[in-house]
Amino acid sequence: MNKKIVTLTGFMGCGKTHVSKILAEELGFDVIDSDKEIEKVKKKTIPQIMAEVGEFGFRKIESEVIKDILDGFFIVLSAGGGAILKNSEILLEKSTVVFLDTDFEVCYQRIKNDLNRPLIQGKTKAQIAQMYVNRYDVYKNNCHFSVRCDDAFETVKKIKDFLQNS
Repeated sequence: MNKKIVTLTGFMGCGKTHVSKILAEELGFDVIDSDKEIEKVKKKTIPQIMAEVGEFGFRKIESEVIKDILDGFFIVLSAGGGAILKNSEILLEKSTVVFLDTDFEVCYQRIKNDLNRPLIQGKTKAQIAQMYVNRYDVYKNNCHFSVRCDDAFETVKKIKDFLQNS
């Protein structure tokens, strides 16, 4: 566990981006959103990349970008919702991984109309819920710390307490 990089994981819409900004400010760290970094490196949006190379190709690009990010210091990494699926080993080795545990209904309300999330386009609520269920144990079993994410500021306080006491 490396405390110089904190990686936030969880389902789409769980609050990673919002919490990462607050946590980074509190810790005096930089914040990096892996999806934004991928878009910057590839000079294309996530939907464009997914349309061109599919999910498998996207995950390969994501792994390369994450590997580069993990060479840094004093970073809060807001990892894409599926980043942990192919990168759990390196994330656990080179960062402190925190799972933001947020109820599906909260996540769904935040993402249901977001056109920048190609994995949910054309999917029913039940299909998205199944994706959430399928990923939940992956998030829960591949973290150093799991925290309920009902209030961003309380979540940040709990993460800071964990970092100071571990």
